[in-house]
Amino acid sequence: MASSNFTRGDLHRQDYEWSAQHGDDPASRLWPDDVLFDRNQGYEVLSLLNRFAFGKPDERAYFLAGEEWLRDLPGNIRARRNVLAWLEERARFRPIFKGGALNQIR
Repeated sequence: MASSNFTRGDLHRQDYEWSAQHGDDPASRLWPDDVLFDRNQGYEVLSLLNRFAFGKPDERAYFLAGEEWLRDLPGNIRARRNVLAWLEERARFRPIFKGGALNQIR
Protein backbone atom coordinates (compact mmCIF):
# COMPACT_ATOMS: atom_id res chain seq x y z
CA MET A 1 0.00 0.00 0.00
CA ALA A 2 1.39 3.39 -0.98
CA SER A 3 1.94 6.01 1.66
CA SER A 4 3.47 9.41 2.30
CA ASN A 5 7.01 9.66 3.65
CA PHE A 6 6.66 11.78 6.78
CA THR A 7 9.04 10.93 9.62
CA ARG A 8 9.09 10.98 13.39
CA GLY A 9 10.31 14.59 13.29
CA ASP A 10 7.12 15.67 11.51
CA LEU A 11 4.90 14.61 14.41
CA HIS A 12 3.81 17.34 16.81
CA ARG A 13 3.36 15.16 19.88
CA GLN A 14 6.60 14.18 21.56
CA ASP A 15 5.22 11.68 24.07
CA TYR A 16 4.80 8.63 21.82
CA GLU A 17 6.33 5.32 22.86
CA TRP A 18 8.97 4.22 20.32
CA SER A 19 10.06 0.87 21.73
CA ALA A 20 8.26 -2.21 20.47
CA GLN A 21 5.88 -4.02 22.78
CA HIS A 22 5.98 -7.82 23.06
CA GLY A 23 4.99 -9.25 19.69
CA ASP A 24 5.25 -5.93 17.83
CA ASP A 25 7.68 -5.29 15.00
CA PRO A 26 8.23 -1.56 14.37
CA ALA A 27 10.02 -2.36 11.10
CA SER A 28 6.93 -4.04 9.67
CA ARG A 29 4.82 -1.76 7.48
CA LEU A 30 2.60 -4.47 6.01
CA TRP A 31 0.24 -5.06 8.93
CA PRO A 32 -3.19 -6.38 8.06
CA ASP A 33 -5.95 -3.80 8.43
CA ASP A 34 -7.66 -5.81 11.16
CA VAL A 35 -4.67 -5.52 13.53
CA LEU A 36 -5.43 -3.39 16.57
CA PHE A 37 -4.03 0.13 16.45
CA ASP A 38 -2.17 1.59 19.45
CA ARG A 39 -2.42 5.39 19.43
CA ASN A 40 0.49 5.64 21.87
CA GLN A 41 3.00 3.72 19.74
CA GLY A 42 4.83 6.28 17.63
CA TYR A 43 5.72 3.93 14.79
CA GLU A 44 2.08 2.80 14.50
CA VAL A 45 0.81 6.39 14.48
CA LEU A 46 3.43 7.41 11.93
CA SER A 47 2.61 4.52 9.60
CA LEU A 48 -1.14 5.09 9.86
CA LEU A 49 -0.88 8.86 9.29
CA ASN A 50 1.39 8.37 6.27
CA ARG A 51 -1.21 6.06 4.78
CA PHE A 52 -4.06 8.48 5.63
CA ALA A 53 -2.29 11.51 4.10
CA PHE A 54 -1.09 9.80 0.91
CA GLY A 55 -2.52 11.31 -2.27
CA LYS A 56 -4.42 14.08 -0.52
CA PRO A 57 -4.22 17.60 -2.03
CA ASP A 58 -2.01 18.84 0.84
CA GLU A 59 -0.45 15.74 2.39
CA ARG A 60 1.27 17.64 5.20
CA ALA A 61 -1.97 19.33 6.28
CA TYR A 62 -3.78 15.98 6.36
CA PHE A 63 -0.90 14.32 8.20
CA LEU A 64 -0.97 17.00 10.92
CA ALA A 65 -4.77 17.10 11.06
CA GLY A 66 -4.88 13.33 11.41
CA GLU A 67 -2.46 13.44 14.32
CA GLU A 68 -4.60 16.06 16.03
CA TRP A 69 -7.82 14.15 15.34
CA LEU A 70 -6.41 10.92 16.81
CA ARG A 71 -6.64 12.60 20.22
CA ASP A 72 -10.43 12.33 19.87
CA LEU A 73 -10.49 8.77 18.54
CA PRO A 74 -13.23 6.87 20.40
CA GLY A 75 -11.91 3.97 22.46
CA ASN A 76 -14.16 1.45 20.70
CA ILE A 77 -12.45 2.07 17.33
CA ARG A 78 -9.40 -0.17 17.44
CA ALA A 79 -8.72 -1.96 14.12
CA ARG A 80 -6.46 -0.06 11.69
CA ARG A 81 -9.06 -0.15 8.92
CA ASN A 82 -11.65 1.34 11.29
CA VAL A 83 -9.26 4.05 12.48
CA LEU A 84 -8.52 4.98 8.85
CA ALA A 85 -12.25 5.01 8.02
CA TRP A 86 -12.88 7.23 11.05
CA LEU A 87 -10.14 9.67 9.94
CA GLU A 88 -11.50 9.73 6.37
CA GLU A 89 -15.00 10.42 7.66
CA ARG A 90 -13.72 13.20 9.88
CA ALA A 91 -11.80 14.71 6.94
CA ARG A 92 -15.01 14.77 4.88
CA PHE A 93 -16.72 17.06 7.39
CA ARG A 94 -13.80 19.20 8.57
CA PRO A 95 -12.16 21.42 5.97
CA ILE A 96 -8.39 21.28 5.78
CA PHE A 97 -6.79 24.67 5.36
CA LYS A 98 -3.56 25.06 3.41
CA GLY A 99 -0.62 24.75 5.75
CA GLY A 100 -2.53 22.64 8.27
CA ALA A 101 -3.28 25.36 10.80
CA LEU A 102 -4.26 23.16 13.74
CA ASN A 103 -6.43 25.81 15.35
CA GLN A 104 -8.64 25.73 12.24
CA ILE A 105 -9.00 21.96 11.83
CA ARG A 106 -9.89 20.83 15.30
